[in-house]
Amino acid sequence: MRVPILDEVVTNIRSVIDDQRKIWRKKGYNILSDGWKDRSGRDLLNFLVSPLGGLIFPNSMDTSKNKKNGDYLFN
Repeated sequence: MRVPILDEVVTNIRSVIDDQRKIWRKKGYNILSDGWKDRSGRDLLNFLVSPLGGLIFPNSMDTSKNKKNGDYLFN
């Protein structure tokens, strides 16, 4: 039962994000990043999109092997 329910939730979330992306194209958005270390000492980087319609959290990544600077964040 959990797989069908999870699939339905994923479909609903994708629909909400698709609707938000339509608003982004018209009104714009900001890309935010936040760096931190986990309990193992790995550097992690979160990316968020902040449009007028609400905040979206699309990605988090392990960045412990990379130098964190403006060029890295931009790429």
